[in-house]
Amino acid sequence: MPPKVSVVIPTYNSGHTITEAVDSALAQTVRDVEIIVVDDGSTDNTRERLGSYMEAGKVRYLYQENQERSATRNHGIEQSQSPYVAFLDADDAWSPNKLEAQLGVLEKEPHTAMTYCDVMYIDEQGKPLHQTPPHQTDHDWHGGYIFNSLILGNFVGTPSAVVVRRHCIPAEGFDLTLRQGEDWHLWLKIAAYHPVVRVPEALCKFRVYAGNYAERVHNRNGQTAHLQILDDLYERLNREQFTQSLYTKAVSRALFEGALIDLAVHHPEEARRRLTEAYAHERDFFAADGPWREKLISFAEMLDQTGTPLAQTQAFIETFFENIPDTLDGCLPVRNQLMSNIFASRIFKSHHRHFDDYSISTFIQAARYNPAWLLNRGFLSLGLKQIFGYV
Repeated sequence: MPPKVSVVIPTYNSGHTITEAVDSALAQTVRDVEIIVVDDGSTDNTRERLGSYMEAGKVRYLYQENQERSATRNHGIEQSQSPYVAFLDADDAWSPNKLEAQLGVLEKEPHTAMTYCDVMYIDEQGKPLHQTPPHQTDHDWHGGYIFNSLILGNFVGTPSAVVVRRHCIPAEGFDLTLRQGEDWHLWLKIAAYHPVVRVPEALCKFRVYAGNYAERVHNRNGQTAHLQILDDLYERLNREQFTQSLYTKAVSRALFEGALIDLAVHHPEEARRRLTEAYAHERDFFAADGPWREKLISFAEMLDQTGTPLAQTQAFIETFFENIPDTLDGCLPVRNQLMSNIFASRIFKSHHRHFDDYSISTFIQAARYNPAWLLNRGFLSLGLKQIFGYV
């Protein structure tokens, strides 16, 4: 009999983390597991690190010349023998009950094609950063037919959070032409025809590396890929599945997110063009209390979590408000609230991680942008601790 679930682990030069990923798959409470490591042309010690696992028959190791991550995952899917496929990136890890929780949903609900769990973001050393979902925006977190929500932004988080019925994966698998967003594209193709269910537990650890997140997305043509995905699905699906109005909303959000990337990599003119186009597609998106606020906050938090200095995150937000078109002046009143939240968030997150590495100026800036923080007892307590050395 085939194993119950196949775990596909794509890897490229991840010798420093691959055994942690494999060990977390082997430690699952579900024992009938097939682990397939697909090495996409690594030049480090990945193969050597896996030697004992291969000798013990604990993993199947497949080597290929470098072909990018979509081809690597597709190779693993093709070699899998189980009715369920779980993805695990080589620098991520799972909680021991992850597969049990998600397979339990799939076995209980035979019409559900895919499940995803919440994610705990960790830094390079494995220290926790934050847990998803950090913001509940305009999508249904509980699952079902989620296409109309998922098309507005990828809230699944990471492939490492996903378990899917093998027969529900389209024949082409991950799109080989995409260098960014290929996972979101596949989830959308599945969600267009099948229910998807969220398991509301942080059962996956996603490693975040220091560096310029925005530059990485920009260098992989992320803005172009996002619109390419929308156009592909609009041509692929009928108008009952993907309506003209939903397409317009999705394009507006893609343009907005592209503008944030442009601003973060210092291309304000291109950002202004995208913002103007986004406004033309969907004016309600830019209402004072519209979805743009949560997307801006989430993006700023991602910059913060990936090692962007606080001053650069502050400059990014200021640049956003300096470059919005005149038609978007309704956004300006919330600027101070957003700036204050970024500074206050740095204070609280630093405290919860036991770093206490925020400065007195961070405390002052949060209060300057929003004096209401001075009425918050927790905020005041942390400020006094930083200034006077006591609580």
